[in-house]
Amino acid sequence: MLTIATVLENLPEFWSSREEEEHPLREVDFRYVGAALAESCTQENSLEAFKEFGEQFSLLQKCIADASFSPLGDSELAQRFQISPNVCDDVLNEALLEAIHADGFVNGLFLSLETLVQPYYENFETPFGSTAVPTDNSITTALANLPTGFDEIFYRLQNKIAEDSYEQLLDTVFSSEDGFGPPGTSLRLIVDCIESQFFNKDAIDSMLVLTEVSEEGETIADHLFDLLLPRLGPLPNNLAFGPIFTHLFFFDAVNDQFNLLESFLAHCNGKNGFKGGKVHAMGLKTVLGFIFQAGATPMTNRYRNLFCRSQFENETVANHLSVPMLKKIVTLLCAPRTYDDFTMITIGYMSSVFLKHGTAVIETKHLKRIREHLLKDPKDMKELLDESCYDELLQTVTNLLDQ
Repeated sequence: MLTIATVLENLPEFWSSREEEEHPLREVDFRYVGAALAESCTQENSLEAFKEFGEQFSLLQKCIADASFSPLGDSELAQRFQISPNVCDDVLNEALLEAIHADGFVNGLFLSLETLVQPYYENFETPFGSTAVPTDNSITTALANLPTGFDEIFYRLQNKIAEDSYEQLLDTVFSSEDGFGPPGTSLRLIVDCIESQFFNKDAIDSMLVLTEVSEEGETIADHLFDLLLPRLGPLPNNLAFGPIFTHLFFFDAVNDQFNLLESFLAHCNGKNGFKGGKVHAMGLKTVLGFIFQAGATPMTNRYRNLFCRSQFENETVANHLSVPMLKKIVTLLCAPRTYDDFTMITIGYMSSVFLKHGTAVIETKHLKRIREHLLKDPKDMKELLDESCYDELLQTVTNLLDQ
């Protein structure tokens, strides 16, 4: 694989002397460095190659932080390439951005991260024997033990170049033919990274998703919404993208904005129930469930500092919605004459809202229909909803009907 020294030795001579007022390393040179290193490691496309990229990126950071290339151990290079410390961040960001846009780089980087998570899988006993699966703890531990340079790469990806890189990350997800695996696999890790780009504490404080504008002229929030909405449907997609919708709706709500939620409800509402067929409707109902589900996304620093989950406290969107808005959502979900499993699961999350607001948010005919479904096959319903959820919902509905 190429090294920084090799790349720099082959850079075109853009300047004639070191007497120039501007620093001689122009941004275009570092874009070249990032692209060359990325192309080199993606050609080999192995964990070892990406480890080498991380080491070279770490070395690049050290060189720039020292405002000199003396760490390369080549006095001629150290004399030829010097840079002002006040452009360190820009130079590193440009190098990494160019690497991210190299064909196959994002896919290879996150496949490498998936490989690094695997040694920390946890064993669980099943009826068929012991099986090792990735957990939040697996990912947290892997991120705490990254090879040299990887932590800097992911830190910059999350905190420095989020608005310039998220579309490239999503393109990698959308173009994959493999589909989502469980948490800890490469595509899920990419979505976790995107989620952390816009909903870590710094991004929330700066209102990044609401203030930054995408290339299409929308806010990033609007753009994410438009990109992800059509892809709801298959369960793995819903579990990967659902938390992002939850964050977007919650962020809007706490800032007294409900445009995205209104757009979502308008998209859901078809003449004869939910739009888009059974599969897409399944995704829409799953997201509605997240709106009412307390703690749908853990409020801890999941994955510690790198891929931390949202830093919102008490993130339950429904707690910030008006009674008319709650009634609108409940009516949309309960209007069809028959309820499938995903409708019942979502209704199960609404029990506390029914208990708090009663018939102000749900009509009597819908309460009767819910009770009919609950009592039609109690055993199946208890397995579907969890017995405690089933009992709570049935008790709440019965009490409201008896009033």
